[in-house]
Amino acid sequence: MAAADEEPAAAGSADVQPQAAAEEEAAAAAGISTSDRFTESEQQALWDSVSRALLRLGKTGVTESHARSLVELLTAHKLVKVQHNGCRGNPAALAAAAATLQEQSAGMAELLHAKGSTLLFGSSSSTNEQLLALAEASVASTAVWKTKRAAAAAERQQQRAALEAKKESNASRSRKRIGQMIKTVAKPGPLDKSTLVQEWQQLAGSIAAEEAGDGSSSSGGAKRKTPWKKQ
Repeated sequence: MAAADEEPAAAGSADVQPQAAAEEEAAAAAGISTSDRFTESEQQALWDSVSRALLRLGKTGVTESHARSLVELLTAHKLVKVQHNGCRGNPAALAAAAATLQEQSAGMAELLHAKGSTLLFGSSSSTNEQLLALAEASVASTAVWKTKRAAAAAERQQQRAALEAKKESNASRSRKRIGQMIKTVAKPGPLDKSTLVQEWQQLAGSIAAEEAGDGSSSSGGAKRKTPWKKQ
């Protein structure tokens, strides 16, 4: 069934249909015999309800462990996709794998659909109505999951935007305070060298403290004193 962290492929998109048709024709030409329990539209609905393959075959083909795993998966999920990575470009190998899986599953696995290098099996003990209802529930669940995911993403985006705005606001206030320091730091009257050095040191220290504690006063911190200001 459609896993919680996976999205089903979009059904009926214009760019997918020609490729899907070609894959189905190739499967038919290879002698892959699928169940006639469902109409074409029902087969497509079943296919779309399963987002990913839960069982994968390699170059060695089907083993007894694969057949056992398929039976276990069908017992739990009723609809299972099997991807044969070792038969790309070789429809005959896919047909042989499909036949072997059905044979070794002791009648539990029924091939419902085939596209490309992927096979869709259904539990032979489930009725048509049960499988179609299961597919419908899976699609509905995926739609709910997608809605929740979109809402969560929008919320995260809003939180990031609010945080950036707060940082910018704090930085702007800090720049204004530093500008005011520079305007008011100078002691009225002529400055000698020692007074100028003292003024500069006080200003540098105040600016450093302001930059280090940017925005702390707005978040509840103690208000900073201004030792640099001359009386």
